[in-house]
Amino acid sequence: MVFNTEVLGMRVRRFVINLGRGGRRLPVFSGVAEYVTYTDRPGLFRLLLDVANAYGVGKNRALGLGYVSVDVLEQHILR
Repeated sequence: MVFNTEVLGMRVRRFVINLGRGGRRLPVFSGVAEYVTYTDRPGLFRLLLDVANAYGVGKNRALGLGYVSVDVLEQHILR
């Protein structure tokens, strides 16, 4: 999938969350990326993205950070 996928665009926002009493603050980020992939097996590609969500993306997964949401915007058959 690495060789036939490219990033169309991305937006990243950095902010700080408060972890409760004690004033501990943690810098975090949130972002959106749009990819295009050329494959004859789109189901496999979606499965790989689901695996990324299941195993966690980024550090501090126990705090609920690191999540992947997948939406198919368009699907075309290549000929």
